[in-house]
Amino acid sequence: MTTKAQSFKEKGNEAFKLTDFPTAIGHYTSAILADPTEPTYPLNRAAAYLKLRKYEDAERDCTRVLELSNNQNPKALFRRAQARRWIGAFDDANADLKAALKLEPTNQSVKQEIEIVQGLKEAQAQSKGARKPIDVTKPTDPWPPHPKRRKVPIKIVDPESLPPEDTVITASPTPAPKIEELKAVSSRTLAKSDDSATATITAAGDSSSQEQSPASPSAAPRKMGGGIFRASGRNTLFDLSSPPSTPPATSPQTSSTSTTASSSRLPREPPKTLYAFHRAWETCGSDEHQKWELLKTVPPQTLPQFLKTSLEPSLLASLLQILLRVSQEGEQVKPYMEGLGKVERIFTVLMFLSTGEKEVGREVLRRVGLDLGAGVWKALN
Repeated sequence: MTTKAQSFKEKGNEAFKLTDFPTAIGHYTSAILADPTEPTYPLNRAAAYLKLRKYEDAERDCTRVLELSNNQNPKALFRRAQARRWIGAFDDANADLKAALKLEPTNQSVKQEIEIVQGLKEAQAQSKGARKPIDVTKPTDPWPPHPKRRKVPIKIVDPESLPPEDTVITASPTPAPKIEELKAVSSRTLAKSDDSATATITAAGDSSSQEQSPASPSAAPRKMGGGIFRASGRNTLFDLSSPPSTPPATSPQTSSTSTTASSSRLPREPPKTLYAFHRAWETCGSDEHQKWELLKTVPPQTLPQFLKTSLEPSLLASLLQILLRVSQEGEQVKPYMEGLGKVERIFTVLMFLSTGEKEVGREVLRRVGLDLGAGVWKALN
């Protein structure tokens, strides 16, 4: 039993006590690789496999333990019997339990497991014997009775009463349903203008047309350039007497205000996860000021815990670009560079940056006074 393997075993035992069985399996596997001849490690891993209901894996590990201990390990026999019971191999499980009972005749757990296996075997035998045979007796009358036929009266027609063969019989067409025509409804009498192709029309119920007094003879008729006429009477007319109205010009101040308002959409609360931060970062677009304000919501000393191992080269390059810009404006970015330097696997992420992105990182380090050749920042060289 080597020291390294023993260390992995202790870590696996701690994870097993915390019910973190996948982690325990990983540590036990490392112990097996460090010392393949020690039967304790696969025996412990089999116990973790049983907790995760991986019965085939547990059976395999127990078999390996018995090979290393010359079939003299009662725990391996007991755990392999448990795995085989769950698989459904009751006879093999019963054989393992009897072998374990010979090694430890007073082991109550083995005796209880034997009773469980025996009960399952009896229940399985009863379920097989309780199956009812399929009734295959043929019915006395294999064919269903014929349906009762209807009696249709037959009328004999005198041949002389039939029309000649060349006579064409036409059916009277069915009259089409009458469709009421849609009639236009007007609030006043239509007045003719000098131009016969134009008319002054004010449709009843048209909220878009201007209200005119029907008794104003002095009102000059306007020229209409067509329109949209609807069956409901709500018609829209195009007036040619006045030039089309132009939309009011938007002042530059209003436009810039709306642009600023739309670009200053920061989350109401600081992002609690890297995913939320990344989404808010993309929302800022090319607004470097907004990105800096967003980055300031994350304290620099929490960057290692906030980013963990999920920092991607693209996001790091964008962060360095923003830090360079704001450092030129006198912002204090040194704490953020120190926090980024403590992020896990930051050295590997820095190596994936392009030449231009590395140059941005070196310039930020020079501005904040950090040593370019020390620590993880050597990856920028």
